Amino acid sequence: MLRKIIKIHFIFLAVLPISSCTSEDNTSTPVEIVAEKSFDYSKIEKEILKLVNDYRTTLELNSLYPKAEISLEARVHNFYMIEKGETSHDNFAARSNSLKKVLNAKAIGENVAYGYRTANAVVDAWIESEGHRENLEGNFTHFGISVERDEAGRYYFTNIFLRQ
Repeated sequence: MLRKIIKIHFIFLAVLPISSCTSEDNTSTPVEIVAEKSFDYSKIEKEILKLVNDYRTTLELNSLYPKAEISLEARVHNFYMIEKGETSHDNFAARSNSLKKVLNAKAIGENVAYGYRTANAVVDAWIESEGHRENLEGNFTHFGISVERDEAGRYYFTNIFLRQ
């Protein structure tokens, strides 16, 4: 069932024009009107969203707004990593292009992680890593998070940042 959901989402992404990664686009293009999606955040996902904003506040940076579309992209990437059994930024360009088209994003960043057991542990690890910290401190307006577990109970994390 999970593979079917993933395949359907990847087909959807193919139809839409779509370590840490960042991508910037300085050009402005019109965006299609897309129905707002919803995302039910788990307890650990809510904790990560709060911890990221708390960290940004200590640096006098703007708080980021969660956006369902971003979290849905993050979730699909987590399922992909779980299926491969490793963390990666594979297909980042496709995720970035999709979010640029659907949400008129100007910049995208992504942090991934694996194996941490708490929200504090993963956010602390991102803060300690230069590339991940750059995304946490980046010039973004929105973000999304997904935390999924593999069959052995290990957590996979994808945190995507976006500037509109």
